[in-house]
Amino acid sequence: MDNYSWTGAKRELLYRLGNRTDVSNRADTWLNSAQQLMAASEIDLPRLEVVQNPFYVHEDLSEYDVDDQLGEIVGIRLVRNETTEMFMTRFTFEEYRNLSSQSTGSPQRWSRKGNLFVIDPKPDGPYELKIDFRRQPYDQTMEVDNRWQEHLITLANAIGFRALRQYNEFTALFSTLPITFQRSLAEPLDQDMWENLWNMQGLIYK
Repeated sequence: MDNYSWTGAKRELLYRLGNRTDVSNRADTWLNSAQQLMAASEIDLPRLEVVQNPFYVHEDLSEYDVDDQLGEIVGIRLVRNETTEMFMTRFTFEEYRNLSSQSTGSPQRWSRKGNLFVIDPKPDGPYELKIDFRRQPYDQTMEVDNRWQEHLITLANAIGFRALRQYNEFTALFSTLPITFQRSLAEPLDQDMWENLWNMQGLIYK
């Protein structure tokens, strides 16, 4: 059982903000923002990990809208070609865009830009992929487990202090956060940075 429900976390956050009555509606936003920052960090969040199997790719089609099939995602960890039983390697989207032409065959590489997921070579027939990815947390839903819930509230508290321009309180509280969370708030990982944590270009998984 969780230490905090979403309602309980919001109640605790408002208490730490001095029981202000004018920020009740904003408290949900600060908790949502904190949870999204945590999702985009390197910490372990099992509730957000999803495996899409199968993910179908089709003959002569190299580009796919992953939002249609996977929903909103933080990043992809691994892609496996289930038809050939081989893990696919990640390559940069710029390299994909610079391809003058594509060979056809069994997909061996993948890349992503926003909602656009691309594969190379161009499939010579239908294939089934398995995609391990982290999804975005749902709004106003406790998506982090007990290990991180106290940090979630502290991070949301810091975001609230900054939004309220209580900079002294923000600075004092920010310094108490673990380094991972300080980095998440100061320099959130973008898509490429997050996916690079889990997919080293050219690495073959066995």
